[in-house]
Amino acid sequence: MALALQAAAAAPLVLRQRDGRRPRLLLAEDCDPVRIVTAAMLKGMGCDVDAVVHGEEAVRSACVRSFDVIVLDIEMPIMDGITAARSIRNLCGAVSATPIMALSAFLADAMQQASWSDTFDIALPKPANRNELHTAVQAALDWRPRVAADGEALLINLQQMSDLSAGLSASVFRELLNMACRDIEVCANQLTHLQKSAIRGADHVYVQKLMALGQSFAAPRLSQAAERVAAAGSLASRPQMIAGLIVTAAATAEALRAH
Repeated sequence: MALALQAAAAAPLVLRQRDGRRPRLLLAEDCDPVRIVTAAMLKGMGCDVDAVVHGEEAVRSACVRSFDVIVLDIEMPIMDGITAARSIRNLCGAVSATPIMALSAFLADAMQQASWSDTFDIALPKPANRNELHTAVQAALDWRPRVAADGEALLINLQQMSDLSAGLSASVFRELLNMACRDIEVCANQLTHLQKSAIRGADHVYVQKLMALGQSFAAPRLSQAAERVAAAGSLASRPQMIAGLIVTAAATAEALRAH
């Protein structure tokens, strides 16, 4: 009996998707030791892990790659976990339905806030041991996905991009893409400035321009994100939607330059 218990205790903890795939997780944690240890434990359970150090990097990563679970620390510099989670929820496409886990040393108090339960699917206090981490992540993997607000939106539609370049020399098309990238970044920078200065009513010009750029340069995720902001009017969620639009704009510019 004792040997059987020891064997059970020594059994490896493995995480798998329902279809048997290796899960891909995004982990955002600003504390280096915690991030390194948590990522190592998750990799030891059979996960592929992308680890970043703050919420803004997490939102940017969610824009360009699909994840099965997103794990966000709450207290982080640059962008905290709650803001990052709200920004991800406001992105267009399936990414907005990704299960998101809150990781915090102050979970008991913070979870009393309605904003947490409305944004996160599951929560785990830290520090967490291997068994607790395994249980929480498996629960997130088994979580019934939220219904995405929009259909899947590609960052760049390669077929449309090919159609756009038809009849143009490579150098001319490259210059057009560079101009588009500069315009996208200018709009994103202006929106960032307006967000920080709390100036209201002046951002619609840049939102409309990003919508047009997305439609013109085969970037459906950018155009959809801008459309959602334009339709939001004065909703309380509009600042988070703009934050998501800014990150989507940066990811779009990066993808266009890499095309």
